[in-house]
Amino acid sequence: MVRDIEIVVAVDAEAAARDVAERLSRAAQAGGHIVLTGGSTPQRAYELAAALEPDWSGVELWWSDERCVPPDDENSNYAMAKRALLDHVSVGAVHRMRGELGKEHGAESYEQQLGALERFDLILLGLGPDGHVASLFPDQPSLD
Repeated sequence: MVRDIEIVVAVDAEAAARDVAERLSRAAQAGGHIVLTGGSTPQRAYELAAALEPDWSGVELWWSDERCVPPDDENSNYAMAKRALLDHVSVGAVHRMRGELGKEHGAESYEQQLGALERFDLILLGLGPDGHVASLFPDQPSLD
């Protein structure tokens, strides 16, 4: 349940990345379940967050979106987060969507990983230039 909504307007992309990195580092210090977003936008924030807080051992990481590609594919959101963040911090657990299994099997596997988890402590969502969020694209059958 959302109690307060805070809208932050950053002066530029670097300031936005710094703000997100600071929020990520505070969440890492607190521990819990953090959901990362993909695409190119959060990469700088992940780099800064890794520098601010290298100990993510109390954190379980999840993804709000992923492409159906292997984890080392250049289009993988996990691969970007691995390069920018995971390779530079110690993380408690990483729960990635196994896109290489295809969308049906990958989603089924991810749903099993989620299990009975009812709450996340921080969720990052990106907004694509076409208005897509969490790999849900406007006017696509997947929205049905």
